[in-house]
Amino acid sequence: MMAAAALMLLLVNVCMTLTSCSSDDDEVKVTTNNYSISFDGVSFHSTSSEYTLEMWIGTITQAYKQALNASADNFTLTGNSEQCDLQVQTACKQAESALSAIAGGTATVVVTNNTTGKTVYTYQVQDNLKITLVSSVFTPSSKMLQSNQIELGSGALVLSVNNPGLELTENYITVDKEFKSGAYLPGWPRDLNADGEPEVKVGTTFKNEDGNWVVNYDVLLPYAMQEIKLHLTFGCKGEVVGSQDVEYNNPIQFTYDGCTDGYLYVGKTYPMKVSYYHNEKEFDYNSIYGAGITYMNPNHKDEFEVDLDDDDMPYVKIYDTFTFTDGEKAAGFAVICPSIMISGEGSYFQAVPVKAQ
Repeated sequence: MMAAAALMLLLVNVCMTLTSCSSDDDEVKVTTNNYSISFDGVSFHSTSSEYTLEMWIGTITQAYKQALNASADNFTLTGNSEQCDLQVQTACKQAESALSAIAGGTATVVVTNNTTGKTVYTYQVQDNLKITLVSSVFTPSSKMLQSNQIELGSGALVLSVNNPGLELTENYITVDKEFKSGAYLPGWPRDLNADGEPEVKVGTTFKNEDGNWVVNYDVLLPYAMQEIKLHLTFGCKGEVVGSQDVEYNNPIQFTYDGCTDGYLYVGKTYPMKVSYYHNEKEFDYNSIYGAGITYMNPNHKDEFEVDLDDDDMPYVKIYDTFTFTDGEKAAGFAVICPSIMISGEGSYFQAVPVKAQ
């Protein structure tokens, strides 16, 4: 940036009370040594207009001023030049520990004895970016979305960043997914809008009242996912900043009488069969007290029904008026989401694809 180029050699003078570098007993030539601090090879990293190059340079300079006991615009030492240089070097090294907490860019700090023209100290300031996980929460939801995906849940990472100039937007966040285990509904086609894989969508980021960054994300599953275990690893600027284990397990599985290829077809009625997934126990149909639609895609409103028949058995009926969007035509099927209500357990849903005759 132009500001960085202009400050490739930024001269910052600091001052301290005139001090002697020599003891009274030394028979040395007493010299007034004038010192200055400059910055070379400056590379500043900030995405915020509120954190400027001058502010970053000022933070580093202040660390040296404190170590040198400086308070004004220049500093001088009187005495033997070599002894004065050694005193400056010792003080500057004390400042280095404070620089490890400063992030924002890289630069070389140069301290020069302008009286002798000698460089007495150099130090490479590194971009010591540290992103620390403060907390992580994940809230399961398990609901069907219009994208024909199951929203497994939403999470939030709270991150502490030591570079006040870094705007931690979603573009900085990476997510690696480790597939621990999982299963799709047997014989059913995969996700309508993607490749059939789980998806982690990083959403909004913002800075909270404590000055930490909050990163929101959603975990989405293909509609035909029956169960899954995922380990998510979140990264930022090449560093791992957090992780989360997520799990989805639908204990109920629907099948349909007359369905032979995994699809329901327009104009037909299908009695629903309910069974336990991973459980040999026979399902008690007397426990069903209702059937309906957990999620209704507005494109298919009033185009099918899910209910209980006269014998209180669930069924799905696809009306002849069922129509397909252009996207569904391209994919070859639409998705609907029947559900049943079980006494003492709650509501369970499972999506199913629909095809034209």
